[in-house]
Amino acid sequence: MKRCLLFILTILYLSVFALANDTRCQETSMSIINSGLIVTLLTALLTILGSGVLAAWISYHLAKGKEELFYKRKKLEELYKSIVRYTTTLFSMNFMWPRVMDGKLSFNEGLDLLIKHRDNDEKYHLPEIDMLINLYFPNFLTTYTNFINKRDVINDLYDDFKSIYKVKGPTIDYSKNKKEFITALLEVEEASRVLLNEVAQYAQKLE
Repeated sequence: MKRCLLFILTILYLSVFALANDTRCQETSMSIINSGLIVTLLTALLTILGSGVLAAWISYHLAKGKEELFYKRKKLEELYKSIVRYTTTLFSMNFMWPRVMDGKLSFNEGLDLLIKHRDNDEKYHLPEIDMLINLYFPNFLTTYTNFINKRDVINDLYDDFKSIYKVKGPTIDYSKNKKEFITALLEVEEASRVLLNEVAQYAQKLE
């Protein structure tokens, strides 16, 4: 659109310039009056045309900006909800293990609770978060990576506990495992809170 406007303005300018040169070669006052009239008309046309094109260009880009802003805010809302769902799922699948570690539940009872509280859509939550951040909000990658690292600690602690429990059963003291596991849960909760807060602050800045 800018190129089109520039082309039109150039043509009009050259036309005016040619007419002005032509008037120098003409000797009658009528020719001078006619050329002056043409210049006036061209100037008026240029003003009207320029204003219309400029207004249309501004209107288009304002509308486009609002549409992009709405789309980005929508994606931020999706990201926020996905983080909440995934964090909730993570806790619902791990809250029982400290109770197994201190002997209040057997390992099989812990598995029963895991199955009972399993989220059927859990396999979609993390891929959705990963997709939204990598495609739209790479500025969250550092905080997101920290959140995932904290999640991995929980998984590693659970795997270690499960391996020992298969051999030793409830015959040994797992208080150290329990303390480490609860600490890891609290740390992943904090990492999730930081990530959610970062997303919220970014959304508030979008005006």
